[in-house]
Amino acid sequence: MLPARQISPPEWMTNSKTEKLMRVLGAYESPAEALFVGGCVRNTLLDLPVHDIDIATLHPPLTVIEKLTAAGIRYLPTGLDHGTVTAIIDDDIFEITTLRKDIETDGRYAVIAFTTDWKEDAERRDFTINTLLASMDGMVFDPTGAGLGDLDIARVAFVGEAGERVAEDYLRILRYFRFYGQYGQGAPDEAALKACRDNADKLATLSKERITQEFLKIIAVPNAAQILQLMFSNGVLQNMSGAYDQEMMERLIDLQIRYDAKNVMSRIFTLADMEPNYFDEWLILSNKQKRQIEVCGQGLELLKPVSRKNLRELVYRVGNAATFQIYLLKLAKNKVYMPDLDLMDVARYWQPPEFPISGKDLIAAGVSQGPALGKKLNELEEKWIASDFSKVPKI
Repeated sequence: MLPARQISPPEWMTNSKTEKLMRVLGAYESPAEALFVGGCVRNTLLDLPVHDIDIATLHPPLTVIEKLTAAGIRYLPTGLDHGTVTAIIDDDIFEITTLRKDIETDGRYAVIAFTTDWKEDAERRDFTINTLLASMDGMVFDPTGAGLGDLDIARVAFVGEAGERVAEDYLRILRYFRFYGQYGQGAPDEAALKACRDNADKLATLSKERITQEFLKIIAVPNAAQILQLMFSNGVLQNMSGAYDQEMMERLIDLQIRYDAKNVMSRIFTLADMEPNYFDEWLILSNKQKRQIEVCGQGLELLKPVSRKNLRELVYRVGNAATFQIYLLKLAKNKVYMPDLDLMDVARYWQPPEFPISGKDLIAAGVSQGPALGKKLNELEEKWIASDFSKVPKI
């Protein structure tokens, strides 16, 4: 396999931890027995941050474990059936996967076999831009012959025949839209869209956990409003939401980006047509995430109208971060492009006072302990909030 390009090795590639691991795996042999693969190579070529370092190797997973053990490197057998071992050096994590090929797939699970053929391994991957390899000296390899070209023109395309790649794992439908949102420019690849359209109904065969993990990544991309619309127009989201207001989503995301307040749950709230439980059939959200969505709806009700007093009450009840997000939702809903900076400061920075009356105060005033005490304390607190925190009610 001949190199197709050369780069200047970045710091993540040349630091002592990476160098130690790659030496153990035979990356300095000729030919190399281990190469960097996937996202770390792609992002380096695009001059984007690298968060995860993935390594492909000729060695079977048990051999990888033997080499790591002999070198005193900690590891986790994270996916031995699929050839994956995770190496840990201090706080740095490296995912090492043996070259493999798919023997049998059903759209959810795959039966694999290990191989020593770099091209064969690349051909079972999802997108051409994820097949690129790099050596320790910065040599870049393009085993499919299409990865670098697609990366240069910001084209997200499946490896080989798109329908076959999707049929191997239906989650690739959602992954396509995420990768197109993150890395694509211009018109989407028609073959990829057709494969996604033709197999959209197969998403129902996947676990909620897998769908949730991928969907939350899609809705977090900066151009999520447009990507979601593309998914709707291709039938991928037809069973996952009701009336989608793309323009409101665009306004919300614009405000979030403008004021550095990205929040995925408020985007889901908007996508779900403001119905907190709309996605229960498709997604598995934590109680905390569901509560964030519910708070969005409750907060919008409280901000009728938007005022300093109502914003302060909302801050007192749910905190600054949630209040600011709800204020952005209100602006997006009302098509307000130039927000009131004073109100924005209240939502984001105003610090509420502590309620000046305690249960001890009520007991001292003769109120008996029990349910009546809590009820009375709550009534007094509501009066204090209604006064805009200015009048301490009489006990």
